[in-house]
Amino acid sequence: AVTNVDVEVLKSNPTANLSNALAGNVSGVLAMQTSGQPGVNTSEFWIRGISTFGANSSALVLVDGFERDLDEINIEDIESFTVLKDASTTAIYGSRGANGVVLITTKHGKEGKIKINAKVETSYNARTITPEFADGYSYAMPYRANLNMSGGGSTARYFVSLSYVNEEGMYKTDDAMRKDYNTNPSSQRWNYRLNTDIDVTKTTLVKVGVSGSLKKRNAPGL
Repeated sequence: AVTNVDVEVLKSNPTANLSNALAGNVSGVLAMQTSGQPGVNTSEFWIRGISTFGANSSALVLVDGFERDLDEINIEDIESFTVLKDASTTAIYGSRGANGVVLITTKHGKEGKIKINAKVETSYNARTITPEFADGYSYAMPYRANLNMSGGGSTARYFVSLSYVNEEGMYKTDDAMRKDYNTNPSSQRWNYRLNTDIDVTKTTLVKVGVSGSLKKRNAPGL
């Protein structure tokens, strides 16, 4: 009914979208990627199948208690990842949790010296089958960078994170045309997060969090 997912397992398969890492790694979760276009190559996923058809058929995703899009979350910011599957564990979320609930807790600062972590990942994708009418080479290069910093003292702690994801398309384009406009599909996404914990008194803890994402996408025909 409740599955606690090891975040390191999700990190073992580098991907630009967190939803793509669920397939085969989380028990009871079905994931299907419907497009390979940069920026929209996310997976639709269901917990123990689809129990409600039509509107709101997807699982409810809560990040630090607030509903968010799963693919707007930087995997390096995740402290814990829990999946609630059956009716008894999702009852408190009402009808919105009928198709399962994903609970994500992000990292917070800890008392001590400042810690800075930086990570850069690059991977290569290629088509498994190239149609006969599409001769020429194909290439793709998803690129992901992450930088986070945490620290604080006995009264206040903080965690700051910034990540960048770049995905390029697989089309062979004319170099002369690219000087004026790049016709290749592409997607760039920036995620940012700030979590602050402040001990106002011995019995009162104030938590302040700010997060968001910016996205720029070049799509065919646009």
